[in-house]
Amino acid sequence: LHLPPAIGSGYIKAGELTNGLQVLINECIVNEEVNFCRQPAVDESYTLRFDEVKNLKSLSIQIDEDKLNEEEQVYSGAFLTNSLSDFSYVANAGIQDRCVNIYFTANWLKTHAGIESADEAFKEYLSLKTATFNFEVMNLEYRELMEDIFEIKDNHPMQKVILQNRVMLLIEKFFRSLYNRMGQNKKTAAIIKDTTIKRMMQIESILV
Repeated sequence: LHLPPAIGSGYIKAGELTNGLQVLINECIVNEEVNFCRQPAVDESYTLRFDEVKNLKSLSIQIDEDKLNEEEQVYSGAFLTNSLSDFSYVANAGIQDRCVNIYFTANWLKTHAGIESADEAFKEYLSLKTATFNFEVMNLEYRELMEDIFEIKDNHPMQKVILQNRVMLLIEKFFRSLYNRMGQNKKTAAIIKDTTIKRMMQIESILV
């Protein structure tokens, strides 16, 4: 899907991989205010989001009753959402948005990663919702994998293989980091302030 000039420029595309994952990829500039809302689903599933948003003036993210407001010019991060929760966000007109969203069911996660929704570390992570600790800074490794995905040509003979490989590497890196963070001493994790995370996001964006 290519955005019409009245709305913006760029593309949004979605597809299903051979291993059952669904992926949504977009690179676009949006001329209008962005208002996204996802209501809770009956069956449990997850969306792993990798977002880089520039030209921000305001960004509001809400998961159930928890709300996070951002006013930085650049937002970049990775986080996981649960389909059982309300999820919405509002961003100003004129943003430049690049994202890779990966959708999978609870059964897929159990079958392919050996992680069950009842897993204690996994449950604790989801309970944090919009807390800063829930957001993974978009470091160079994530960015390189995302760039590989954005550069894949539709007519490339290895398109599906490359895409599935990079998506699986994103998932592996995210969950490795999740379990490392959730396994840390809680006192150590608690001293990571919101302002520190934002500075890390800014530095990462400058370095690339």
